[in-house]
Parts: sequence; structure tokens; C-alpha cells
Amino acid sequence: AGNIEPRFVSTALWASAAARKEAPELHALLPSIIGALDGKVVSGMGAQSSVTSLWAIATLHTYTEGVRPILQVSRVCDLLVPRIIEVKDDLKYLNSQNLNNAVWSIARLPISASLRDKLRPVIFFAN
Repeated sequence: AGNIEPRFVSTALWASAAARKEAPELHALLPSIIGALDGKVVSGMGAQSSVTSLWAIATLHTYTEGVRPILQVSRVCDLLVPRIIEVKDDLKYLNSQNLNNAVWSIARLPISASLRDKLRPVIFFAN
């Protein structure tokens, strides 16, 4: 991953998810984006970037079947969910749409039961 900025990874994921049908050429970047999601990058993410990245993965996983193998959903969730729990005190600064996106993402992704149980109260009681 080199010295890539966490917000760049989050923004690239968001762009790919937001334009999933209108700009499928962005999907060609997904292997590099997903490859950049490592412990170092994720540990530099704040609440907004973590939740946005989780939403992007959930959106792509749900609506873009062709990219599912690229997403490495289990590995990515194992990185992002603990980070969201770590930055839980900053979730109160997110708007309701961000929190709704997080709740939706939790429901859509195959997150392990133990992580889901730890994440649920963090998200639901953020505001």
C-alpha cells in the first residue's frame, strides 16, 4: 500500500460504489483499492472514512455482483469494524445519514456475529 492516505482509499471506494452503474470502468481500480486497505491505512481512518468505506463495500457487495470476489469482504470487515468501534467517540460528530449508512451496511454484510454484537451498540447509540 505504500504511503497512501486513508482518506484517498475511502474516497476511491465511495466513488466506485456511488457510480457503480454509471462508471463501471472504476471497478478496474478495485483490486488496487482493496489491496491498499491494510491495517496501517485503516488505523489512520477516522469515523467518517471508516463508515464511508464500510458503506461502499456493502453497496458494491449488494448491487454489483461482478465485483464480489474482488472485495475480500471478510478481510475488509475484519479491518473496518474494529476501527469503527475504536473511533466510537467520534461517531457522534457524524450526521444521521452516515449513521443510517452504517446500520444498513451492518445488515448487508456478512460480518461475524461477535463483531456485529460489538458494533451494534456503538452505532445505535452514537447520537
